[in-house]
Amino acid sequence: MEDNYESMIAQIDETIGHSGDRINGLTNNLNRAISMLMAAHPKGLAVSQRDVLLSFEALCVESLWRTAWLFHQRQEHDDARQCLKIGRQLQEAVEQVIHG
Repeated sequence: MEDNYESMIAQIDETIGHSGDRINGLTNNLNRAISMLMAAHPKGLAVSQRDVLLSFEALCVESLWRTAWLFHQRQEHDDARQCLKIGRQLQEAVEQVIHG
């Protein structure tokens, strides 16, 4: 059991070590997707589209907050702040698409 636990911790540690690049890629993709979404629906989204977008936002933001916490625990505060910043950008972008 302990070997399994140590293996899981090592996998998480390795994944977090590469998260900064992945998070920056997510930000770029997110900005492109929102720009395309806004261009495709200049008069706003249908209710079902809004629901999907809000669900996606909730999933991403929760993941970013958890990753930020893990970075904080590792004393990698710049990466933690970057996660929080991207989460806020995501929330603002979704708000703009939905109510903009």
